Amino acid sequence: MRLLIIILSFCVVSVSSQSWAESPKPIYVVDMQRVIDQSIIGKAARNNMEDELRKSRSKLEAAKQELERLKADYGKQASVLSQDALVEKREALLKRERDFERAIQDQREVMSRKNASEIGRVVEEVRKIIGELAEDGEHPLIIEKDPRVVVYVAEEFDLTDKIVKIVDEKKTKI
Repeated sequence: MRLLIIILSFCVVSVSSQSWAESPKPIYVVDMQRVIDQSIIGKAARNNMEDELRKSRSKLEAAKQELERLKADYGKQASVLSQDALVEKREALLKRERDFERAIQDQREVMSRKNASEIGRVVEEVRKIIGELAEDGEHPLIIEKDPRVVVYVAEEFDLTDKIVKIVDEKKTKI
């Protein structure tokens, strides 16, 4: 019986010492915003959005100029038109102003959805690459570098530059 207790205690000590002997796996981080800002696909997505925004702004600017022209015409014609015609013109002008404001709001929503879609596509591509990197066994745990969670990380555990390089290499191969 005593021999059994000695053997069991030896097993427990050896198992616990093995877990102490193993070094803990490091935690790596990736700054997704930096990857989006610095990678080729992130820059391309940003350029696409800027082009869309320019086109949208030019259309809205043309509509605004037309509205301003109509307001000026209304001001010039106010003294010559009858009361009924003046009321009718004012209502038409107010309707155009509401339509213009609605168009601005609609355009903001469209641009917001497109931006989310573009960034989502980039993030999805980056996540695939991070997954491949994690599966190689060298980087078993990779988290996003969020200032609310990560206070400090040594440069050797920050994979952001490596991820940007891999993303760019994959993009140039395509």
